[in-house]
Amino acid sequence: MDDLAQLTAEAAAIDAQLAPATPTPEQPAAPQVSPNDIAEMSALLQIVAGMFSPLFPSLANVYTPQSCDALASAAIPVMAKHGWSVSGLLGNYAEEVALLAVAAPMALATYGGIKADIASAKSKAKAKDEEASEQIAKTAVEAVIRQDGAQA
Repeated sequence: MDDLAQLTAEAAAIDAQLAPATPTPEQPAAPQVSPNDIAEMSALLQIVAGMFSPLFPSLANVYTPQSCDALASAAIPVMAKHGWSVSGLLGNYAEEVALLAVAAPMALATYGGIKADIASAKSKAKAKDEEASEQIAKTAVEAVIRQDGAQA
């Protein structure tokens, strides 16, 4: 019976090692993760990537909805573990960040458009000036030729 008692004790020890740990006061239960938190984080990642994609077009290929969902699914449990939340990341500035997310790409596109318009206008003016200079030079040469022909 000694062998049976020893085997039973070893089995109980192995079962205890393999059993899921029950939370203790020192080890709290894993925080609950909401699908809504994951969706919010994914949306935030997509918004931030969208804000910067006019400056860095490659971001659109990296921060796809699928990759943002995957990153959010991995990040939210870690954030929950540390007591962080998506709304906590933005603090009292969620509305300002939302405005910036919409306004910044528009401002960058406006800046780029105006810059292109100015460059186009300068290019047209330069071409017109060059054409006028060529016409003046041509007229001057013709005048010299006529004058030389009239003197000869």
